[in-house]
Amino acid sequence: MNYRKLKANHDFKVSEIGFGCASFWGLKLFNETKAIALVHQAIEQGVSLFDSGHSYSNGHAEIRLGRALQGINANTELCISTKAGTRIANNGKLFNDFSPTWIEKSAYQSLKNLQLEQLGIFHLHGPNTEDLNDDLYQKLTSLKEKGVVKYLSINVFDEDIIRQAAASQIFDCVMLDYNFMSQQREKIIDELHAQGIAIIAAAPLAGSLYGNRIFKIKGLRDLWYLARAIKNSSQKITQARKYKFINQYTEFTGAQVAIAFVLNNPKICSTVFGSTNPIHLQENLQACDIELPMDILSEINKVK
Repeated sequence: MNYRKLKANHDFKVSEIGFGCASFWGLKLFNETKAIALVHQAIEQGVSLFDSGHSYSNGHAEIRLGRALQGINANTELCISTKAGTRIANNGKLFNDFSPTWIEKSAYQSLKNLQLEQLGIFHLHGPNTEDLNDDLYQKLTSLKEKGVVKYLSINVFDEDIIRQAAASQIFDCVMLDYNFMSQQREKIIDELHAQGIAIIAAAPLAGSLYGNRIFKIKGLRDLWYLARAIKNSSQKITQARKYKFINQYTEFTGAQVAIAFVLNNPKICSTVFGSTNPIHLQENLQACDIELPMDILSEINKVK
């Protein structure tokens, strides 16, 4: 595993590939022993960044990750990332709450869920323009000053909101979607990097819509991922199929090409993906050692 500085003027580094602890991984439908084994496998391979969220997997993901981290060698330096701003109502539906009171309560609840003394990265999860205000910024700053969180971040894909948040000068990081299907993000990545803000790339696999695995249904897990892809990314499926050629390289898997493409950008400090399959996890982590040949990069960049 390779490591990159989270911020240019800080010595703290994170693994350039992080493990996403959410979605099917965190659901009770997925065997907990297998879920925990995946976290341990990632740590053994050098992964130090683990990303979750207060509301992920029906509120179960953080709690499961907390259990997975118990018994890990105290000398293993990990960065645990989580998110606040979305809540689960009594009827099971998600709703947004970026009130300073809830954000503070969520931070402390995440500490309890994860069984940690400090949150490595604390993201605001998908705020709108009107959610960002001085009262919220003061609360976030207070949480950082108290040592509840180490770094403040925002996880949002709207570039206007990203710029609004960056202008506040309180955020250390931004998590945005970046992959070969969203190369238009490179402009704002350049802007953020110039401001000294760390960039964490979400969705490096572009929903795996370019591959064949997602359409091979072997069980409930596969059906769950396909249903989510159709629900959340139906408009992107046609575009993604234009990249089917990345599955044809004999020396790399399609997923390795996708992750290596993201890591080819030196302004990305880490990229995060999730997995419920130990073989796929091992394959994907090997992408950190891949330097994509220029002919593959050129082929990817030609797609319109």
